Amino acid sequence: MSITLKKVSHEYNPGTTFATFALKNLSLHIEDGEAVGIIGPTGSGKSTLLQHINGLLRPTEGELEVEGIHISREKQNLSELRKRVGLVFQYPEYQLFEETVEKDIAFGPTNLGLPPEEVDKRVQNAMERMGLDYASLHDRSPFEISGGQKRRVAIAGVLAMDPKVLMLDEPTAGLDPLGRRQLMETLRSLHREQKITLIVISHSMEEIAFLCERVLLLKDGELQLDKRVEEAFEDVAFMEENGMDVPVISRVMHELRQAGKPFVRNYSSVQEAAKAILKAAGHA
Repeated sequence: MSITLKKVSHEYNPGTTFATFALKNLSLHIEDGEAVGIIGPTGSGKSTLLQHINGLLRPTEGELEVEGIHISREKQNLSELRKRVGLVFQYPEYQLFEETVEKDIAFGPTNLGLPPEEVDKRVQNAMERMGLDYASLHDRSPFEISGGQKRRVAIAGVLAMDPKVLMLDEPTAGLDPLGRRQLMETLRSLHREQKITLIVISHSMEEIAFLCERVLLLKDGELQLDKRVEEAFEDVAFMEENGMDVPVISRVMHELRQAGKPFVRNYSSVQEAAKAILKAAGHA
């Protein structure tokens, strides 16, 4: 499912003294099956961009097309788009409300008018994809399970809609270290094994490097950078100038290069970097 933006701008409160542009002349293309990280300072337009791709917002100016659906056109029916593009907001577990985990995950597909047997199939499949054991969890209250499990249940509710694109806004916010790691591994497996397009907003550069192949940097609603993850985090000075950090391993490799060590490229993986360091030291 390809996503194309051509000179997209979005203005909040147009025609008033509170008018402000959240997106400015934004052009980009995301191919089917990519894993893309969106970074930038608070207020840079990241969440606004996701809400455009999902059709919750329409561009004030420009063209936005998702798999042939023109979101910029007023009369375009967006119900089909929202079946294909799943959006998980920050702290999605706050939106859990049903008596059981199963009923909560089933809410979306049930409202699509699917037959009960198809809903059951989707619920079990979504739970499996999110690493949730159906037998032990389906009839439990979503308010009695751990924080990490709640987050997974909330994401499973989106996956049960069978989207081709999964967008997540700060997916690990508020989770403990173990919960963060487990969720990150699940999301990466989801992308790699099932080829779902993944678009992730995060303030954690480690998470972006772990999950994504490509990174977009927004600042004041404008696209400042669009590169492969390794290339983006290689330029430490540029990232810092734009209010961003880099993963610890990228900083280590940068410092080694500054010290004259023979590393010609950056690494987003600690394992790959360790192999390169050992090889340079003659231990590989």
